[in-house]
Amino acid sequence: MKWFSVGLVWRAVLTWAVPFLVSCALFDPEGNLVIDVRVFKAIMVAIFSVTGAFCVRGAIKTMEVSSVERLSPYTNRIGAFFIGVNCIMDVVFFIPFANAQQRNKANAEPMTVGSWFAQIGVGYIAIFMQAWLAGNVADWAVDMQTEKVE
Repeated sequence: MKWFSVGLVWRAVLTWAVPFLVSCALFDPEGNLVIDVRVFKAIMVAIFSVTGAFCVRGAIKTMEVSSVERLSPYTNRIGAFFIGVNCIMDVVFFIPFANAQQRNKANAEPMTVGSWFAQIGVGYIAIFMQAWLAGNVADWAVDMQTEKVE
């Protein structure tokens, strides 16, 4: 089965870029949130989840699958790949951007890898779970049709 493609890379980048671009619209030019931080976090989770779901679905639809192969091993790889791309994009773009914004504020602490993981990185587990669930549901549906369900 072929699971890796250029389209997969673009979808992984989209799962990072869409929430980032939406978040930029929620800050003023000085780098201050224009909405409550709790509302901001809820919006980011929703945007990331919806973008991730569409990108995982698109990645699965473009895979070359035979009727006898199980999807879950491949969707697990897709989920792990998406997490990797999101983490790399954050290290390359977001953390430096956030630290540049923090330098302009009094008493602001720089974003470390630990604070990034606690605030953002742990949320990337959601995209892996979406991919895992999609593959396992597909495998379960095949098992149901072939009466292998326990």
